[in-house]
Amino acid sequence: QWISDGNNIYYDVSGGNVGVGTQIPRSNLHIVGNAYVSSNLTVDGDVVAHNIKLTNTGISASFATGTLTLNADNKTYCTSSVVILNGNMTTVSISNLIEGSQVVIPIQASGGDYTISNSLTGVDYKLFPNTLTITNGNQALITLTKLDGSTYLNVLPFQDSAINDPGG
Repeated sequence: QWISDGNNIYYDVSGGNVGVGTQIPRSNLHIVGNAYVSSNLTVDGDVVAHNIKLTNTGISASFATGTLTLNADNKTYCTSSVVILNGNMTTVSISNLIEGSQVVIPIQASGGDYTISNSLTGVDYKLFPNTLTITNGNQALITLTKLDGSTYLNVLPFQDSAINDPGG
């Protein structure tokens, strides 16, 4: 049996719980402080947290000469850092987007009003009806999802962005 070593580690003989940084463990393993896992962590049940921060190292997104380029780094769900839109978007170039995954890309127009064309190439399906204009200084979210081998793109504009309606 383990014994208490100050506040470092404690075994609750009556409940069978182990505490690290606490002498009153409230679960099978109760850690007060940071924990580090250097390999995979598998959870068969729900993950319950007050605040979750996911760091998506490896994912990259950028925009240049009309093309949004994304490397999803084989992640199942991730968010890129903000991409500055400084021209009209006509093409999407995607690598390492795996089946069942979703990537969120926040974009911000800078230096003018720019469009995201509904005739955009590089994706199988666009889930917005018309060409979308992101006005200077405003933002939108682009989501890319891969399902059944097809890539879906949606754009969610924020305030002052507009969907152009060619019909009036």
